[in-house]
Amino acid sequence: MNEKALIVGCLQHNRKHQKELYDIYSKQMYNVCLRYHSDADLAKEAMQRGFIKVFSNLHKYKSIGNLGGWIRTIVVRTAIDLIKERKKLQFEDIDSVADVHSDWNENDETSSHIDNQSLLGLLSELPIGYKTVFTMYVIDEIKHQEIATLLNISISTSRSQLHKARKMLQSMIQKNYGNIYHNP
Repeated sequence: MNEKALIVGCLQHNRKHQKELYDIYSKQMYNVCLRYHSDADLAKEAMQRGFIKVFSNLHKYKSIGNLGGWIRTIVVRTAIDLIKERKKLQFEDIDSVADVHSDWNENDETSSHIDNQSLLGLLSELPIGYKTVFTMYVIDEIKHQEIATLLNISISTSRSQLHKARKMLQSMIQKNYGNIYHNP
């Protein structure tokens, strides 16, 4: 079934079409939620709430851009809302941070040999504020202005959280994987 017919069926509250849309995107959206919630039950809760919003707002989808991207945006925001609802976000605010460019080197030989699953495992060990901003900025490609708005923090706090997350990840990577790739 093509995307347009699927959307029309969902808008007509056809359960078969709704299930098909859910089946197409649920695994991917669950993985998105797992980046924000290490606990599987919270990730499932965020995903379910996200799909409720998707079906409630599908009439607003303008068929501009990718349907999966539109769904992903809703699910990310829902995952963030659940974090805020549970009052788990704690940020270290700073008065002023220029545009932070960390020492993170994406071409670093050590970090380039780490598989995605290992990196996600390390990411889950970060403090929730670091993890949330890092995930939003690096993985979901949300800009600092929008992160600040969504999380009700300052732009400088968003930047500092990203900087601190990158520094902590670098340290964790070096500690856990650094010796594997360097010959004595």
